[in-house]
Amino acid sequence: MVQDLLHSIRKQYRNVTEGKEVELVLDEHNLPLISKGGVILYDQLNRMVVTNTLSARLDLVAHKLLPEIRNALWSNKPFKIMEYMDLT
Repeated sequence: MVQDLLHSIRKQYRNVTEGKEVELVLDEHNLPLISKGGVILYDQLNRMVVTNTLSARLDLVAHKLLPEIRNALWSNKPFKIMEYMDLT
């Protein structure tokens, strides 16, 4: 599935960067099993990493919800997410 997109991605990169070329290599064997699918991108020198996997996205959501979870567990204020749930 991703392999089919590489040509299109190269073309878009060339258009955005005014003709610069990019080398894209697909490694189908090194995606960690814990990632549950997705894409991890590295630059040539492995200095920049972009992780777009299901587990990475779930981690982001969990970190964003931490203040609300803390509030629900250790304060008397109502939990905001509960407002959207019918608990009757």
